Amino acid sequence: MNLRAICLLSALCVCSFVPASNGAWGSSPSTAASKNNKLTDKLVENIVKKNFDGFAKELASPDMDVNQPDSKGRMPLLEAVKTKDIKFVDGLLQYRALAASVDPATGTNPLMEAFKLGLTEVGRHLLAYGADINTANKAGQKPRDFAPNKGIKELIEKFDDGGPAAFEDEPGTWFYTNNENGIPYWYNRHTTEARWNMPPSCAWQKVEVQHQPTRYVNYVTGQTMHTLPNALAWRLLNRQGLDVWFNWRSNHTQSDIPGELPASMLEEAKAMKNVRWYNPRINKHSWENPDELLEWKPVYNPEQDATFYFNVRTGESTWDQPPELAWVKVDDNAGPWAHFWWNPKTGEKQWHDPDHKTWERHNSDL
Repeated sequence: MNLRAICLLSALCVCSFVPASNGAWGSSPSTAASKNNKLTDKLVENIVKKNFDGFAKELASPDMDVNQPDSKGRMPLLEAVKTKDIKFVDGLLQYRALAASVDPATGTNPLMEAFKLGLTEVGRHLLAYGADINTANKAGQKPRDFAPNKGIKELIEKFDDGGPAAFEDEPGTWFYTNNENGIPYWYNRHTTEARWNMPPSCAWQKVEVQHQPTRYVNYVTGQTMHTLPNALAWRLLNRQGLDVWFNWRSNHTQSDIPGELPASMLEEAKAMKNVRWYNPRINKHSWENPDELLEWKPVYNPEQDATFYFNVRTGESTWDQPPELAWVKVDDNAGPWAHFWWNPKTGEKQWHDPDHKTWERHNSDL
């Protein structure tokens, strides 16, 4: 365990821990914290003075609310960024500081300050916890307006490509365990870092609502997507008599249960043991359900008693059936195959099945 984690964990162990509403673990907040800011005053004072021991001690206060400004209106996370020391930022984020918080007076957010100061690693950490490069302050400035170095520019490009998920740890990085006192915490197998609160890569949940496209929500960063996140791309396999977990996006294999899988998806994954698909027509293998490979999904609208089509990658929706889903099987007793396929959108005709209809499911041991 690294020094930063040891210092923070040892300081925080003096308080009791209860499950947070998002499934993470943290100190139980108190309504008393919202009625006075004396505790926040001490916390911010230690941050400004870069007194990490005092900072960790204040974090352990039972009534601490790290998202409350002090009596001078200073936000703890914003002041932590100004120290240019990532351990203060990380400590607050572990204690459920909101990466997307803003200064009540100016609207400045911690990410903007990090970008202004050229703090690439601090910026990366904030982005991983849900900071948004497009949040404007009261002057209309956004974090993306500040790119003083190559590292910051690359962070902006990476965010534009994948949002907060682009900054998550690789699948298999974190697992949930207990310390010698039986208190659960998250452990990073690569860095030996330990933390109480759920890492962003482990905060994904699958949400299914009738007559709506399936979506995946990250309860740490707030990100929502309609395609399977890398963190959830796990399959249980049996290899030479041994069960192992395989993440097909990162090509990572491990024996222990993935910390990224929520309980509901864990049972689903166990039921899908060894399942994969093969398409002989295009000679392609897939660990992901072929239905999930299609960008367009039909969604029934009960109010209009009609089906619309939703694009899980772009978020676009249309009543007009996309050409790739428009293939119709037509009986043709006079033809060589008794039927052919016709696409009314494109006018195409073909004897063989459309590519997306030729997948074969397999579940034999590997």
